[in-house]
Amino acid sequence: MSRMARKGAIDPSVITAAMAGDRVAFESIYMQYRSMVFAVCQRLVRNPAISEELVQDTFLLVLRKIHLFRGQSQFGTWLYQIARNTALMYLRDQQTKDSNESLAQMQEDDTKAAQLERVLRVHDRSLQLVAERVTLERLIEKLAPGYRSTLLLHDFHGYEHGEICEIMGVRQGTSKSQLHKGRKRLRTMLQAA
Repeated sequence: MSRMARKGAIDPSVITAAMAGDRVAFESIYMQYRSMVFAVCQRLVRNPAISEELVQDTFLLVLRKIHLFRGQSQFGTWLYQIARNTALMYLRDQQTKDSNESLAQMQEDDTKAAQLERVLRVHDRSLQLVAERVTLERLIEKLAPGYRSTLLLHDFHGYEHGEICEIMGVRQGTSKSQLHKGRKRLRTMLQAA
């Protein structure tokens, strides 16, 4: 049984009704999957306001494309892929639009984090753990999108490679390779941090 099915797959009759234009059925889909779509967008974008906009964009796209759902996978898996692609397209657009600005911002954030760590001179273990977590999250954000997505899905959310392949639309060898390379890159970045 896949992770999506355990989280409560939606009744197929609701999907069929939504495909026929039933607004109540589509609302039901929205209510059931809104938080999952937000989590996907937030994990990739790291901005709650933008993630909310991406949730709306995702569901507008689903409203227009629901007739393309063929039932070959769980509906949640299909929706997850749309949400992920919507967030990745946003990131790609942002990257091309202001790559110089984002690079300067990342360097400024790194400088601020280093200054904060020097000022704090953290000796309390619980605060050290928080600082380590912030560093880890910051480094994960710097990974390439494929590495980041595979690493987060496998190591943080507990998905198996078969499920990751279905969610991301890649082969199992690609999933395993991206996980291996992502872990290796993260280890290198952690050693340098």
